[in-house]
Amino acid sequence: MYSSSTKNHIQRQPLLRTMSIISLHLLQRIFTIRFLVGLITGILFTIIFYHPQGKLIEKHFRSDQSKFEYEKNDGQLLDENEKIVPSPLWNQSWDSVQRRTNLARHLYLIRHGQYFDDVRLSEEMKLTALGQEQVKYTGQRLNQMNITFDRLIHSTMVRARESAQIINDQFDRKLPLIVDA
Repeated sequence: MYSSSTKNHIQRQPLLRTMSIISLHLLQRIFTIRFLVGLITGILFTIIFYHPQGKLIEKHFRSDQSKFEYEKNDGQLLDENEKIVPSPLWNQSWDSVQRRTNLARHLYLIRHGQYFDDVRLSEEMKLTALGQEQVKYTGQRLNQMNITFDRLIHSTMVRARESAQIINDQFDRKLPLIVDA
């Protein structure tokens, strides 16, 4: 038969298990409520402080001003009579080359067309028919832009040399091709 101490131990075990389960459920609800309150508070603070004006500013572009020009000017939309003043923190002579003029220099970086990449030798990595067509259209578009280009510089890769030659053939005025390893 059972002694009285064993009987009490058997009766207490389900009570302890039930209390621990209730405690865990209570903790789970408390943490869930704290999480939700924190989430809602974070959302409210973001809405209030992220846009101090209280509304989003809609960007309006002039008919002659592109989105690219807006991004280039660090988000400043300029009127027709405004100019961007260069920052005094910018080092104009970062490469130790003295500038003779205040004119801007524009570099157009053009990637070569599609090429055969499943060959072993780099000399065989020539442009595919699609790659030749890609750079032909690129050259035609550059010619349509009515920009006077000074020179066309390409690397020593076969695909880059081919791309430069095809692009140069599309120009009305042929450019000197310069190889830069």
